[in-house]
Amino acid sequence: MESHTTIEEDLEEALRLKDYDFFMEMLMDECGEVLKRRIMYYSSGFLTIDEMKEVYQKAMIEVFRTVRKPDFDNHRPLAFVNHLVKQRTLDARRSKGRQKLSTNT
Repeated sequence: MESHTTIEEDLEEALRLKDYDFFMEMLMDECGEVLKRRIMYYSSGFLTIDEMKEVYQKAMIEVFRTVRKPDFDNHRPLAFVNHLVKQRTLDARRSKGRQKLSTNT
């Protein structure tokens, strides 16, 4: 695995060149496992494996949409991705906590 700064520089270069497909491919290949562990950490055991996979997929879709916007700042893309993953995981935890419990009455 490459160093964190080298990956970040490569991701920034892909964004500068507007090669979004390569950006996403590199992000998921080089940082996918780290992002999945981050989701597992922030879920604190409240989310199932399937729910964590769904959080990961939704986060990657949102990253792809956001980086394509013209006003996106391509400086430090990993910080943006990490923040987004954390927020989506916490959102999933909150929404799961709001579900009604089914009881036999």
